[in-house]
Amino acid sequence: MPSRRRLPATPMAVVAVVVGALLASGCSAVGDDADARSTPSAEADAADDSYLPPTPVPVTPSPTTQPDPGPDPLLRAAYPELGYQSFITRFGPRTVIASDAVVGLDRDGEEVWQVPVPAGKRDDAEVARVGRVVTLTYDIEGQAWPGLERLTVIDGRSGEVLWRDETASFVSSTDEALFTSVCTGEQESTLGDCTLSSRDPRTGDVLWSQPTYASSSVEDDEDGLVLVHSYPEGNPGVVQVHDLATGEPVSTTVDARGYVALAGRALVSSGPGDDVDRDGCRQAAFAVDFAGDRLWRRVLRVGRDTLDPGECFEMYVEAGDDGLVTLSWYEGVPTVVDAATGETVWRGERGERTPVVSRRTIVAVQAQGGFAQGVRVVTPRGGDVRWTAPEGTGDLWLVDDDRLIAADVNCYDPCKTVVFAADDGRRVAVYDGYYAGHGPGWLATVAEPGFQEVDYAVYPTRSR
Repeated sequence: MPSRRRLPATPMAVVAVVVGALLASGCSAVGDDADARSTPSAEADAADDSYLPPTPVPVTPSPTTQPDPGPDPLLRAAYPELGYQSFITRFGPRTVIASDAVVGLDRDGEEVWQVPVPAGKRDDAEVARVGRVVTLTYDIEGQAWPGLERLTVIDGRSGEVLWRDETASFVSSTDEALFTSVCTGEQESTLGDCTLSSRDPRTGDVLWSQPTYASSSVEDDEDGLVLVHSYPEGNPGVVQVHDLATGEPVSTTVDARGYVALAGRALVSSGPGDDVDRDGCRQAAFAVDFAGDRLWRRVLRVGRDTLDPGECFEMYVEAGDDGLVTLSWYEGVPTVVDAATGETVWRGERGERTPVVSRRTIVAVQAQGGFAQGVRVVTPRGGDVRWTAPEGTGDLWLVDDDRLIAADVNCYDPCKTVVFAADDGRRVAVYDGYYAGHGPGWLATVAEPGFQEVDYAVYPTRSR
């Protein structure tokens, strides 16, 4: 089952950062650039073929004024984590945590309800928030492909189990919508082998259903559209864009051999791993419109796998805001392009990655060997550095209406979550633990006092 985005279970995983700049929001048919509807400039193509040596990013720490230690926590609670997932969210005064049960806590951190996670399913279960409900999903044992999942939907305030389902092979969701894929048992790459349904999160009522080629899940959403990934013969499968409100397909079905992103009215893909030149470690990235016509194609150098010199790294494709897409590879050079034209908007340094990309802001994380070395916040189309964060920061999330950035710093002795002002990098507050989630007016952290449980804390956020 495609896994939802998970937070690190321990700070020994990739260190986390929360960002308040502007959060980010994908196929087949490769051809010559001469056939493309829009192609990059000669300078951009030449830059694609260059291999930049390691370049350290000059990190000037943000203002060193001693930050406010921050407000007192709204809540503290100690629970074991659910497998590899640190799940915490809030519904008004109620805080919900996933552990060996999905647990509702009152303002004082006292347990007021729980829905148990069956024994043996803690490493398998996934918990997600969908609107005003929480979903608990795990595999049913002993099922042939594509399998079955047990879905439990819980009211986020009262803990009432609203409905259950055991007919779906895949369960997927966005922030506000829930989807189930039900199959006839046939997996023959025929339209109608399975059915994808949008379900009312509170009642389970079917809002719309669409036939799919195989078991499917919703992988991404943007501006009232959802990217549906089907698996006729297992991975990698095919993708198609559907209207979120009606379920009607709005794009042709395209191959999903590589990474695929939905960006505006384009599907951007990295193509299969052996698409261009395995010896020279060059790989194509390309985009098609919803009719399947190619918009552009580019070839980028991706570098050789240091652990397996006979293989090349694979190119990643990640959608950002406003029709922008990042093309990158492990410890490579990230290139932010316009999804409609393929033109370069910004090009980073080797070893950087860009977890936040928009027309106004790019947040570039300098990493080495999987560990973050610092962050710089830059302006696209010029790359002017607005400010930098200190060494020891990592992935990024939106916080408090784009006003604040929270970054995990020095996560070994011990980890702290430092909150910065998004525009100038001024330090606002410091909290114990690493980032574990946020919502309107609150931010959660997790500290690890021992191996059996973790300490959750919820803090109020405030504007600068």
